Order: sequence, then structure tokens, then C-alpha cells
Amino acid sequence: MHYHRSFGKSILFVAILFGLVLGVFIGGFAESYASNVPEKLSSYDHVEESRISLTGNSVFIDTNYDLRWSKFEDTNSMNPLIDKGHNGLEFIPTDVNDIHLGDVISFGYGDEVYIHRVVEIGKDEFGIYFVTKGDNNFNIDDGVRRFEDIQGVLFGVVF
Repeated sequence: MHYHRSFGKSILFVAILFGLVLGVFIGGFAESYASNVPEKLSSYDHVEESRISLTGNSVFIDTNYDLRWSKFEDTNSMNPLIDKGHNGLEFIPTDVNDIHLGDVISFGYGDEVYIHRVVEIGKDEFGIYFVTKGDNNFNIDDGVRRFEDIQGVLFGVVF
């Protein structure tokens, strides 16, 4: 009988030890995986907190730009950030330097207006250009955007 208790304790000890080793291994793997997840692009902070005020049930945002209100179609290209029924707040850029990597811009493309994220900014013989992509799209958009194509820079979404 004494032999069975000792054997049972040994099995329990090995099981606990195995569990600890496995936990450390899985934890290290998860940490390694999480640290290798690439940072996603996000919009530039165009509005300082000091320029936003709440008064009762109203919000006031003071900018140095002309503003425009935007509505969205149900294309799913920018899910989950924006979708049909959401309302967008855009400012009209006055200079190419108002647009940053990661910003969501509205731009004319053919007879349509798109709103996608700037994923690359470059310069060629024609000047500065912007490459765009819908957050939920696999491929980047065809062509490049020039400053004159850009109608607005999204700085807020109201759900």
C-alpha cells in the first residue's frame, strides 16, 4: 500500500512539473508571437485635446481648417472603422504636409469618391504622391493620389 501512495505522488509531481514546463513554453511562444505582430497604420493626431471642449450635451472642436461632413456607402472597404450610417468629420487640407502616413483621406477617382487609408507617401517626377488602401481590402488601390485629388482628411467618426 505504501508503494502505491509513493507512486501516485510521483505521478502527481511529474504531471504538475509537466504542466509548469508546458505553461512556460506556451507563454513564451505567445509572447514571442505577440511581439512579432506588425504595428498597423493609424491616423495622425490632427486635433489636440486642448482644442476639444464638452459643454453640457455638446462637443466643440476648434480647428484651423475648413471642415466637411461625410457619409459612407456600404462597401465594407474600411470596416470596422467606418460603415454605412456612420458620420465622418473631415478637414480640407491646405498643403501636402497636412496629410500623413496612416491618415484616412477622401479622394476623387474617376466619377467616384473613395475614402481609404494612406499606406505610402512618395515622390516622383510629378511631385508628392499618396498610395491608398481600404483597411478591409487585400490589395492597394490602383494608381496614386495627388494632392489635387484629395477632398478631405478624416479626423473623426460619429457612430
